[in-house]
Amino acid sequence: AGWQQHWSFIVPTAPELPRVQDGKWARNAIDTFVMARLESEGLRPNPEADSVSLQRRVTLDLTGLPPTVDEVDAFLADKRSDAYERLVDRLMESRHYGERLGQNWLDLARYADTSGYHFDGVRFMWLWRDWVIDAFNNDMPFDQFTLEQLAGDLLPNATPDQRIATGFHRNTMLNEEGGIDPLEFRFHAMTDRVATTGTTWLGLTVGCAQCHTHKYDPIPHREYYQLMAFLNNTEEPDMELPEPSEEAQYQARLSEAESLTATLAEQFPIEEAVWSTPTLTEARSKKGATVRP
Repeated sequence: AGWQQHWSFIVPTAPELPRVQDGKWARNAIDTFVMARLESEGLRPNPEADSVSLQRRVTLDLTGLPPTVDEVDAFLADKRSDAYERLVDRLMESRHYGERLGQNWLDLARYADTSGYHFDGVRFMWLWRDWVIDAFNNDMPFDQFTLEQLAGDLLPNATPDQRIATGFHRNTMLNEEGGIDPLEFRFHAMTDRVATTGTTWLGLTVGCAQCHTHKYDPIPHREYYQLMAFLNNTEEPDMELPEPSEEAQYQARLSEAESLTATLAEQFPIEEAVWSTPTLTEARSKKGATVRP
């Protein structure tokens, strides 16, 4: 069998465009490859779809939702030559755009999974989910997107958002059953995080290297545990993350609660307890024994 370096480690290069008989049909380089394959199969492209179909396709692709009736009417009424491009711009400015692109990323991190081996408890990871959505909507560069999710807490003066980003690796399963060895399941969590890192960023599985080096595997045994050591050198902190818009209301209610608590003793006075110690003056035995108090 032919062997080469793993595909995810090979730098992509732009291939030459194939020659096609109908060069006028293609509007871009991808079209040229499509036409070349169609011609090789003796096929012709279908006619261009109508405006409503095009709008439905691109709206589903970019937002995961079908267009509304009003949106369809507005698109059909737009007779400008760049109406389609304007439609795409509007869709990419929608918050639903980040939600749609974020779906695949949340799947990579197993966001929808339940919390553990012991029972199917829920997770409260929606702050990280919102971080992912906002990152796509704000067009965050991929290198920054990567850095903050893998090591946002290690950045100098890390912001709460950068620490929230590391929630990518907080979707591992937990075991909260009594009697377990916490270090055993920490090890399972670390192997899971190594595997997720390899699948997501390296484009390959690294689980085989957990046991030993394989001749044709690009990740040797030693590098596997070097990567695990990086991920294992961490704590599992809980973060207090108040919602800014609700912080003032929270503080006001906290002050109100403190003032009410301070007057509880006055509203519900506690009766003074009277303690007494009984004194035994005389004792008798039914059987006639001598009894002394």
